[in-house]
Order: sequence, then C-alpha cells, then structure tokens
Amino acid sequence: MQTHAINVEKAQGLREWAKDNGSLAAGTGQLELAMDETGAALGSATGPLGDLQTSGEFDGQTLRLKLIPNQTDPATAFGGTIVAERSEQSLRGELNVSSGDSVIVRKGPVTLAKEAK
Repeated sequence: MQTHAINVEKAQGLREWAKDNGSLAAGTGQLELAMDETGAALGSATGPLGDLQTSGEFDGQTLRLKLIPNQTDPATAFGGTIVAERSEQSLRGELNVSSGDSVIVRKGPVTLAKEAK
C-alpha cells in the first residue's frame, strides 16, 4: 500500500497528514464478489479498511468496483475504488481509498483471483 505525500505551506493543511506513517488501514483484505451474465458485480470486503460493500461492473477485460463503507464514523469509514485488468488467471490493478473525513488516503496494488473450490 502506498501513502500520498502532500506538500503544504507551513501552518496549512491537516496536522494529521504529518503524523501518518502509513500503518493504519494498510494490509491484506478479503473480497467476495459475484458477477452475473451482464457483468454486474456485487459483493463485500473485510480487512484493514473495515467492512465494505462493493458494486460495479466487469466488461470481460476490466473490473471497476466502488467500495462503500458499512461504518458511519468518518474517521474509520473508508471508501473508494478498485480498477483491475484481466491478466492470465487473475485480475490486477489498483485500489484507491480514503477515510470519510479524507484525513487518511491510501493507494496500492490489487490482485484478484478466483478462490479454489
């Protein structure tokens, strides 16, 4: 997961940005996703970003998901997007999320694969 560096003039910006070491809301999560024949994708996710609902679409090559937090506290309610491209046996792309109050912003690589049955 990658943190963003924001350069601001002295005495401007949020104090929290300077304190963010990138450890909060970072790590591996679990995504459960179901796609129908039209490409509509619905599911849920759990992990360092909290519990999320997902909705989006898959056109056969690109998966586009919106991540919607179940939490209501803006400090812990992360939301954002995943965009991933088909790559052999998986989908690979990028996750972009922020806390509901935009104090914490995260960006990182994502690999999605079907779970072995």
